[in-house]
Amino acid sequence: MILKLKKLIYRLLRSGEKYTHSDNIYIARQGSYLGLSSFVFSLTALISALVFARYLPKETYGQYKYILSVIAIFYTASLGGLDAALLRAVAKGFDRTVHLVFRTKLKWNLLASLGALLVGFYFLSQDNQLFFWAFLTAAFLIPLQESPKIYQAYLDGKKKFNKRALYTSLTRIIQASFLIAVVVLTKNLLLLIVVYFITDTLLANFFFIRTLHQYPPKSKQDKKSISYGKHLTLMNIIKGLSDGLDEILIFAFLGPVQVAIYAFAVLPIAHLRKPLKILVEIAAPKLVQRKEEDLKKQLPAKIIKALFLIVIPLIIFYILIAPWAFRLLFPQYLESIPFSQLAALHLLSFPAVMLVQALRAHKKTKGLYRIYIFGPLLRIALLCLMVPFYGVAGAILSRFFTILFSIALSFYYFKKT
Repeated sequence: MILKLKKLIYRLLRSGEKYTHSDNIYIARQGSYLGLSSFVFSLTALISALVFARYLPKETYGQYKYILSVIAIFYTASLGGLDAALLRAVAKGFDRTVHLVFRTKLKWNLLASLGALLVGFYFLSQDNQLFFWAFLTAAFLIPLQESPKIYQAYLDGKKKFNKRALYTSLTRIIQASFLIAVVVLTKNLLLLIVVYFITDTLLANFFFIRTLHQYPPKSKQDKKSISYGKHLTLMNIIKGLSDGLDEILIFAFLGPVQVAIYAFAVLPIAHLRKPLKILVEIAAPKLVQRKEEDLKKQLPAKIIKALFLIVIPLIIFYILIAPWAFRLLFPQYLESIPFSQLAALHLLSFPAVMLVQALRAHKKTKGLYRIYIFGPLLRIALLCLMVPFYGVAGAILSRFFTILFSIALSFYYFKKT
């Protein structure tokens, strides 16, 4: 019976390829692994959010999100673009690039540590001991925390999505368990930050070592990947600043409670984006191997189909169920409902993300530079103008307007190149 069902699903997927113009078997197989990982991530996030909403005061949660947002800005110095460059190199058979990327990231992460350390001493000068120790913890652990996470790009390049899904799921479950225990037992903000960084660091190193043991890199290096990765990082510096600026500005103008309200408003949207992100992640190795001429002919049509068949219905569905979901799950954050419904429009970023992935796959650095510079610059300007006057709604709308601009810009450079 099971064998017959498998054969039926196989035939249905194959017959559907004339409509999707994609390898449906590949998407279904690899998507199932990442889908399971996404489900685990969303489930643990939901449980964590329920606990945080019930046991942690809004002010404390707002401070927690603020600290992580500031630290996230310093991650831009850790050459995050090397992950995409490594994926590309491994997909082309240059496995040993992983060692070169790891050493490079380890050195550059020291800059991120220095930034966190300076911010920590700033808060010490303001007699804020709590924030000082939080940033000091981050400063010591950032290099060891971020560098080994390249195992995810390494596994993606090898199309080992099952292993990547397993390792990231275990990481999320273990880390969430420790954080929940801290919130329930202590409600201590500093301990929450310390546990967050220690668990993330230990698990990232464990799975990095395990990955290289299971799939030892044997082929040659691609030294050009470092240069390309630095280009991608340079492009992402402004984006990294804009990504964390929303919560920082809300904290500065409105205080930690409004940060908490904003965080819960955008939390469901971040997890609704997971299935869309899975499509992009699955496509990444394939895009590297496809000819540019074929991508230009086929990719826009696929994106439009996904937009009307998946993205827009998902937005409408969420807007309708959001009030019910918040009253059931987060009654402490009913103020977040209208903001969360508005934030559902952020799901429209899917076309821009897919087009950018195609440009990355074929190293179209000129177009990528413009996309990664002009879009984030617009968002920074909108945030600075709109948050002081419109608060949380201003932060959400600034991202939406930036998404529309990024879609237009991405499509232009995709066609142009």
